Amino acid sequence: KTIVVFPNPVNEQVVNVLCNFEPESTDKIVIIDNLGLVRGEYAPHSIESKLHLSLGKGTYLLRYITADDIYTVRFVVSQ
Repeated sequence: KTIVVFPNPVNEQVVNVLCNFEPESTDKIVIIDNLGLVRGEYAPHSIESKLHLSLGKGTYLLRYITADDIYTVRFVVSQ
């Protein structure tokens, strides 16, 4: 399974998450800041999810959590 986050860096507070598998109803996407605080949780409904974020400049982690595993992707907000 693979997860891709684009564009990276994010500059318009919208990030796309693309995976190569169908999400289950229990899957979730969690955004974590550099202090380890959860900044948002989202439920993916298809292989491509568009997330509307409200984050300041910085580096964040996107965690895609499934029943079997956790996938982590780092992304940057540049505005």
